Amino acid sequence: MSKTHTCLIASRSSIDLVRQLPARSVTHSIAGAPDASAFAKRFDTVTAGDVRRIGPWKIRVLAAAHDRLFGKVPFDRHEPRSAGPPQRASDWICGEPLAFLIEINGQRIYIDSGGTSAQLPPNDRVDLAILGMALPDSRARLPAALERLQPRYVLPSHQDNFFLPLSDGFQFGPLTDFTRVQRDCLRASGSRLILLDYFRPWTLPAAVNPKHQIPNNTEPTLNLQMEDSAKPRDLEDRTFRFASSVRTFVKQLPRTVSNAEDVRQLVRASGSVAANWIEADAALSKKDFLMRVKICRKEAKESRFARRVR
Repeated sequence: MSKTHTCLIASRSSIDLVRQLPARSVTHSIAGAPDASAFAKRFDTVTAGDVRRIGPWKIRVLAAAHDRLFGKVPFDRHEPRSAGPPQRASDWICGEPLAFLIEINGQRIYIDSGGTSAQLPPNDRVDLAILGMALPDSRARLPAALERLQPRYVLPSHQDNFFLPLSDGFQFGPLTDFTRVQRDCLRASGSRLILLDYFRPWTLPAAVNPKHQIPNNTEPTLNLQMEDSAKPRDLEDRTFRFASSVRTFVKQLPRTVSNAEDVRQLVRASGSVAANWIEADAALSKKDFLMRVKICRKEAKESRFARRVR
């Protein structure tokens, strides 16, 4: 914003978060001016139903909804508990969700970050739909959203694990089911799925059993930044990363009674997948190997259930 003099059009909770940036970021915002008032003019607070026109662009602000985790919206507050940037998970807020329909020269772009089936996009055809589809609620509403929007192109968003530092490279979020997203987009009549370069290692064949995620010979791994000597099918490394990602994820969840048992089950099962694969890899007999692999499969299914339960 400081370099381009961009105006931020967003909900009040989003703008409040930007305003809480360190003073240094604000006071030197525009052409090095020490006056923060110039920076304040770069905000435009909007709510559902508002319309903004910027040159040839028409921006319609629409109502949206948050995804749920374990049956409820996490950090479901619109107001921060304290001033300043959040320092720990308890300071986080989801804020007010919004969607946007942007029109220019007869082209239409729809943007949202996901949500539940109770809040679907408008029944308007668009050229590009940028849809959040990382969590179970978003994926459940995806077919209906595509049917209403009938987009020429679909760009999936919010699939990366934003709890990890940017230096770790792109990694799928722990609850992402990319295979299902790809399948639903392929079923949408006339829609073409747009995938950025970092999706290449995870691109799967078009024919996928809806009940299973069966990768091709380029097996997906959690860490895109693989060393040259790394083996794409190193299950010990991948099961370890899966268990580690689960633990990183659950640390960010609110500590509620409803979450406690599901989180405990998810952590135990994800760790058991990795531990039993190590045992299988060091098996003394074929029978021992097959037994451990079957346990891995059982615990993986339990992990999947625990992360999808609502």
